[in-house]
Amino acid sequence: MKIAISFSPCYTYLPRADCFFVSVIVRNYPALVDKPVAVCHSDNPKGTAEISSANYPARNYGIKAGMFVRDAMTLCPSLVIFPYNFKAYEEVLSTVS
Repeated sequence: MKIAISFSPCYTYLPRADCFFVSVIVRNYPALVDKPVAVCHSDNPKGTAEISSANYPARNYGIKAGMFVRDAMTLCPSLVIFPYNFKAYEEVLSTVS
């Protein structure tokens, strides 16, 4: 007895999760397109909070997730930093099926 198995192609969309938070911010603030933007979990005035997400213009300055804000600001003084906005992230994720 022969068994025939057929596979249909399956595609999975894998977004750049490390840019997701910033992508939502830029979507809500179009003036920030092509500007260095990062999301940070804290507004600690000492700059010891860590960057959790950075867009590509910010990465061009060497900014990356896990970097202290003070170090990121040294690399890119024009960096725009936003706090998390979980409500906005949930809204975007609810539109993805």
